Amino acid sequence: MPGELMIHVNDAPGSERAHLAFRFGLVALAEHRAVTILLSAAAVELATARSVAAARDDHGSVAAMVERFVDNGGRLWLLNASVHEHGLTGPDLVDGAAIVSPGSVVDELVAASGTLTF
Repeated sequence: MPGELMIHVNDAPGSERAHLAFRFGLVALAEHRAVTILLSAAAVELATARSVAAARDDHGSVAAMVERFVDNGGRLWLLNASVHEHGLTGPDLVDGAAIVSPGSVVDELVAASGTLTF
């Protein structure tokens, strides 16, 4: 698989930045690249099952893009401190979302061929 890409988004759900992060992620997946999107701060709310379920019929919404991203093989990571800060637990999250530590993020950043931050 050609170069790995890591995308970081820390903006609130519904923001243009969150939308752009998943747009880039979906494009990279379509180009057969390995992609990890890291959600931190308020962006962890994007990976909640309630967020995705509420937007399932709106294919242009960020929540719908989250679901397509995971379904197409993207890795969705949530920073553990942000998950805790927002009172979320594993059962609150969409299938395929993983709660990760800063150490895992650093390892991925070092290994990635490219990174984007929104």
